[in-house]
Amino acid sequence: MIDFRAAKLLGHRRNIERYCRLLATELTELERQYLHKRIAEEQAQLEQLEKSQPERQSKVIAAADRAGEAMRPLGPAHNDVTGLSTDG
Repeated sequence: MIDFRAAKLLGHRRNIERYCRLLATELTELERQYLHKRIAEEQAQLEQLEKSQPERQSKVIAAADRAGEAMRPLGPAHNDVTGLSTDG
């Protein structure tokens, strides 16, 4: 399964790094202002994603636990694929 949260976090971090590298180049004042604005926006999105995820992640884990309980085998007497008891 693709971890969308990790992909989004990585994307924001890479964008910030790219904008910082661009700031080290020769730019007009307008271009610098734009990059500073984009860095601030990316950092805000990154922080929001980092803060919001643990709440949703715990809900997903709880739901997965409930689903796992529903899928547990019934016991040794119900191992046969046909559903018939394997007890003598």
